[in-house]
Order: sequence, then structure tokens, then C-alpha cells
Amino acid sequence: MAKRRDSQASINAYSMREFREKVIAPALTQLQPIPRELIGGTRGSMVQIARDNSHNSLCYEMRLSFALTIGAAFERNLRLWLSFGLAELRPVIERADRRSLFKHVADMKGPTAALKIESADIIELWELVSTARHGDGPAAIRLRSLNPGLWSHQDIITQVEYDKAGLRAYAMRVKDSDIERYLNATIDFWDSVNRK
Repeated sequence: MAKRRDSQASINAYSMREFREKVIAPALTQLQPIPRELIGGTRGSMVQIARDNSHNSLCYEMRLSFALTIGAAFERNLRLWLSFGLAELRPVIERADRRSLFKHVADMKGPTAALKIESADIIELWELVSTARHGDGPAAIRLRSLNPGLWSHQDIITQVEYDKAGLRAYAMRVKDSDIERYLNATIDFWDSVNRK
């Protein structure tokens, strides 16, 4: 006998696949950062340097925006999904912190789902969203330990100076591979809970 499917989880996974295919992939293809050694063109004009740096800023901001959208959609859909499955706890779920949400997932779907929701990539995504929303603080410190590659474009001396100035959250750069990991992790979670 086939297992019954969880339609809301299926919708959530499908939506993220469509977001990847129709929005993220075309945008990433179109907006690629200019490598440092090519900024300013062959003559290194100040106008071209400014344009190239503006282009790169847009590229990095777009990638961060995609990560924020993935994280926000995941949390919003997680709360909705849990509210459907645990209707009597809806008021609690609406205000629950991350740990409580993870516990509700485990209570509703068991240990396999609990492992999926606490995957390294979902935890990193959660910290990235918090860092982007709140600036330099505890989430930024946790994020740096989870993925120091978000700051790999800076040398260690620059990183230390940015950290001292409280600019850690403003200097991170989300890479295409990070976006792909976040998408894969969230889709994998929804696929894993799709069967009851």
C-alpha cells in the first residue's frame, strides 16, 4: 500500500524548485561578479572602476536577497505546515523559536524529520537570515564558525578590522554554491516529510 502524501510539504518543495528554475538560475546567469583583476577594464579608468564595483555590489546583494528569500519562505512555510499538522498548537507555533519549531517537527514526523530539519545547511541558512536581519551579533559569530567562506574574499587582517568595527554582517558574500546548498537542504526537508 502506498503511503499517503503530505500535500503542503509537496507544494513547498515544488515552489522552491520553481523559484530555483524560473527566478534564481536566470538571475545568477545574468549577474555574475566581475573578477577583481578585471575591475576598471584595461585602462583602469575611475568611471569604469565605479561602474564595475556598482555591478559587483548588485551581484552580491542579489545573492544575499535570494538566501534571505529562501530562509524566510522556509520558516514561514514550516510554521504553516506545523500549524496544519498540530492545529491545537497554532498559537504556540506562531511565536515559537527555532528550537521549539524543531521539537514540533520531531513530535509530528519523528526522528528522521528531526535530523533533516537540523541539517548543517538549514542551521547555516537560519543563522544567515538572522545575521542579515539583525546585523553584527551572536548570529554573525555563529555563522562565521559554520561557514567562514562567506568572508573568504577578505584577507585575515581585513576580517579582524571589520570584526572590531562591528561590520562582520555587512562584509559577508553569499556564493552561488551557498544558494544551491540552501535550496537543496530545504527541498530535501520537504521531500522527506512528504510521506506519512
